[in-house]
Amino acid sequence: MAHPSRPADEAPAGRAVPAGRGAEAAPVEYRFGPFLLSPGRRALLQAGEPVRLGSRAMDILVALVEQAGEIVGKDALMRRVWPQAVVEEGALRVHMTALRKALGEGQSGARFITNVPMRGYCLVVPVVRLAARPETQGPALQDGAREPSPLPAPLTRVIGRGEAIAAVCAALAERRLVTLVGPGGMGKTTVALAAADRLRAQQADGVRFVDLGALGDGSLIPSALATALGVPLRTEDPLRDLLAWLADRRLLVVLDNCEHLVADAARFVETLLAGARQVQVLATSREPLRARGEWVQRLGSLPAPPPDEALNYAQSLAYPAFELFVERAAASLDGISFGDADAAAITSVCRRLDGMPLAIELVAAQVGFFGLAGLLEKLDDHLSLPTLGLRTALPRHQTLRATLEWSHQLLSAPEQRVLRRLSVFRDRFSLQAAERVAQSDEESVARAVMGLVHKSLVVADASDDGVHYRLLETTRSYARERLQADDDHADIGRRHCLYCLAAVATAAVELDTLLPRRWRDRHGRLVDDMRAALAWAFGAHGDAHLGARLVAESPALWFGLWLVKEYQGRLALALQRLPLQDSGGTLEMQLSLEFAQATVALRGGAPEAVQALERSLEIARALASPGDELRALWVRYGTRLLRGEYASALEDTDAYGLAAQRAADPQLAYIHHRMRAVCLHFLGLQEPAQQHAEQALHPSAEAVRYTRGNGYQFEHRPASLTHLARILWLRGRPDEAMRLAQEAVEAAKAVDHALSLAYALAFAACPVALWCGNAVAASAYVQELDECSREHGLVFWQSWPRVYRAAMQVQAGAPLPFDPEQAGLQAGQLDVLATLHVDLVGPTVLRRAADDLVRWCAPEVRRAQALRGLAAGELSRGQAAGMLSAAIALAASQGALAWELRSRTTALELKLCTDAARARAELAELLGRMQGGTGTADVRRARALVGQPAAR
Repeated sequence: MAHPSRPADEAPAGRAVPAGRGAEAAPVEYRFGPFLLSPGRRALLQAGEPVRLGSRAMDILVALVEQAGEIVGKDALMRRVWPQAVVEEGALRVHMTALRKALGEGQSGARFITNVPMRGYCLVVPVVRLAARPETQGPALQDGAREPSPLPAPLTRVIGRGEAIAAVCAALAERRLVTLVGPGGMGKTTVALAAADRLRAQQADGVRFVDLGALGDGSLIPSALATALGVPLRTEDPLRDLLAWLADRRLLVVLDNCEHLVADAARFVETLLAGARQVQVLATSREPLRARGEWVQRLGSLPAPPPDEALNYAQSLAYPAFELFVERAAASLDGISFGDADAAAITSVCRRLDGMPLAIELVAAQVGFFGLAGLLEKLDDHLSLPTLGLRTALPRHQTLRATLEWSHQLLSAPEQRVLRRLSVFRDRFSLQAAERVAQSDEESVARAVMGLVHKSLVVADASDDGVHYRLLETTRSYARERLQADDDHADIGRRHCLYCLAAVATAAVELDTLLPRRWRDRHGRLVDDMRAALAWAFGAHGDAHLGARLVAESPALWFGLWLVKEYQGRLALALQRLPLQDSGGTLEMQLSLEFAQATVALRGGAPEAVQALERSLEIARALASPGDELRALWVRYGTRLLRGEYASALEDTDAYGLAAQRAADPQLAYIHHRMRAVCLHFLGLQEPAQQHAEQALHPSAEAVRYTRGNGYQFEHRPASLTHLARILWLRGRPDEAMRLAQEAVEAAKAVDHALSLAYALAFAACPVALWCGNAVAASAYVQELDECSREHGLVFWQSWPRVYRAAMQVQAGAPLPFDPEQAGLQAGQLDVLATLHVDLVGPTVLRRAADDLVRWCAPEVRRAQALRGLAAGELSRGQAAGMLSAAIALAASQGALAWELRSRTTALELKLCTDAARARAELAELLGRMQGGTGTADVRRARALVGQPAAR
């Protein structure tokens, strides 16, 4: 913060005056906080009165003041205080304690001296060095110091208000009336005093400060200013005497706390400025004076560290709210210190208090009693948090509650009523939303909201989406407490719930029309209101049916913000609290389906997801609701795929096709093509699978977008590309498969959809890269999948990077890091793992292959069995050769050239062919049918066997 302008004879204290040389140089004095120190006279004064201080304590103070802002070592202090004696360090502590007590530390909230462990002590308040004036020499010093100061002396350092102070000074350079407006506790007085101090040198007759807070009658304002100026009142009209005295004087008047006398203050200021042409006025108020010529300067919250950035302690200190908390906490408890481990908690406290300086100061003073964790818990009810403000402060500034009650009392009855009702909003709200929730027959909500904005109890924010309003957290907590005492508080809770219901419907519609980032910017804030509405709905006096509706109709919001785990928990609660009359109806069906979708996204095909799906499908068919039946079939199909139940998934696909025909929605046909492509691929029918996958990507399918809004979880295009990439790899087109896998990843990123991105990475990019032997690309894709799934809390998808990393370790010759059979993996994951290395074919896959349940990779499973059986001596060479021949035939029947290539290559490598020349010719012919892939590991091995040159 810039220092206030100083008279020519003032200079900052510091090393410029070496310790011990004050008596030899010109006499100097030092001003810090409310104190004046005269080392030459061995005198310390506070408000003109001498402070009793022992000789040793005085020596310590002089040493610290002369080196203000710097650490003075303990040894240096003891040499200064006891130059001819050797004393214990305890003696220094005794006199330091006496000094701190004399300065009033721990009583006024101010802090002057800090102890730096292992180093020494430091005076931490600004110090101004003055040349001693003749009138302050000797006994006259006390008399001169008794003259009232034109401005109250600051007791603490001003933090984070440099720009605001500069803005006020700039405004007063061009205008005669500036009003600093902001909520109670925002620091208006602090900023006004700092600005006035900075401007003092520019005013020929100085500055004067008048606190109107103690006045109960606006007619006393002229008398209060006259008293501050020392104007003799010679008539019965103090205003006339005041104007006569000010007629030719040039000064700045600071009128503090005008809000409760705002009309009288406005009239007085207009009269004052008209009659005293060289006077300027700086006023502070919670609402503008609305006087002629007024310039309103609004004072906002102190910036706090952003919640979504993991900043360390040093980085967080760059934010004023954080810095203020740390300094005030240190002032309240000697020796307290913070570090990186505390940064997140302090940030949370500052944000919960809206960056309001008074609130931060009051709460920080309690950190020694509650600790940071305890403070966070107490902040859930921070109006009742015991706080210790300055004893000398006005009563309304000693606690948060008193500050807010003072503001509440200044409101009209309609404004009080609307403020209480607006407290149900947890974030910003539009004027239309306010009218919907707070309206009643006898009042205009719009007029009341405007009044609350003017009085700084409601904040107005303008953006591209228009003007929105919000309450600061402290104001909201107070107003909500008052609302609970109103007879209609339950009705207000219901209105807020209905507002949220309409808001999530709008969010769902716009999910299909707005870009994801734009959608989140517009609707992301709604989630806090949803939480509040659901807390009311499922509370003791709420409406469980309305709460269940709100949960059931809001999947777009929770999935759009990737709060899937929270949504799953709220769905479970809604099903548990569902009223009896809703059992077996549309509401239970919706909740069951959404619960299944959330569970699948988190845990794959978990049993509870299957159970919920069966219930949802049962109700949908009983109600003859084809749209809901389609959604339920879709989710059950996806769940069965994850569980490796490919034939059952095809049954759901066929049922889906029939329901889609009844629904007569052309878009559903492309989704049906995609479903069939996936099922046929896993059932080992690669050629028809490819045909359906290509149909799903028909140009007309471009209309099938943002399908997560209607329950299909994944974006259509990236999901379709994902499986076409897998199919093409099996069909002997590895280069094209790699290209399409990357295209699927890019398509998911283009729509900014995390679940689709995880899907494309897990099912296409990672396995295709590993099948091609491209370890570099595979490693990058696996890392991206890990980051995506963790960032968005996709618990099930976090297991896929573990699967692929395990496979890469085995491929590199390392042992398997865990037992896949005991790792809680889905059957579909075990199937993929079996294709990445022969040692990764586990008992579950072998059993499923024997039961004809793993057709898509069955040729590779048989190849692995042949290799492992031969190596272990469990199979003869003839048996191994027969198993490889069966794998080749099966792969050929499936149109899976990739598996056929591997089995033929293995048979030649191990010399298990009865006719090597013929086998080599068949392998060469197969290589001729491959499209691309000359750089892949499988093709290079095969070419080496048939004598073809390797690709460059």
